[in-house]
Amino acid sequence: MANPKHSLSRPDLRPAAGANPEVPSWAKDDYVLSRWIKEERARRRRFLADQVLAHDEPRPPLRPQKTIGDRIFGPIRNAFKPLDAATGGRLFHGWLHTKKYLILLVIPAWTTHYVVKYHVATQPNGIVTQNKPVYQVKHDEGGHH
Repeated sequence: MANPKHSLSRPDLRPAAGANPEVPSWAKDDYVLSRWIKEERARRRRFLADQVLAHDEPRPPLRPQKTIGDRIFGPIRNAFKPLDAATGGRLFHGWLHTKKYLILLVIPAWTTHYVVKYHVATQPNGIVTQNKPVYQVKHDEGGHH
C-alpha cells in the first residue's frame, strides 16, 4: 500500500512498508493485541505519509523561537523602547557597553580580589586591611627610655 487513500494527491516516494506486516510471536494468540498491532502500524504509516509535503503545498511561515532570555528581558526591553527611541538609540548602546565593561573587567577583578583575600592569603596579616596603630614612645629627661 504505497499510497494511503487520504493522501492520493501526494506521491509517496517511500518504499512500501508491507501491507500485512507479521505480528510478533508473543502477540499471535491474543486476538485483540494482534489486531491492535496491525491497526497501530497502519495508523503510523498513514501519519508518516501525511507528514510529507508536496512541493506546491503551502507551508506556514517560520517563526523564530523565543529564548528564555527573550521571555525574561523582553518586557523590560519593550518598556524602555520609547526612551531609547527618544535618545536616538543611545540608551541601548550605553547598556551594551556597560554590560561589556562589567563582564570583562569589574566581575573578574572582584572575583580575583575575593579569592585572594579569603582563600589564598589564609595566614594572619597576609593582606593588610588596616594599618597598625603607631604609639609614641615617651623619652624621659635623662635620655633613658
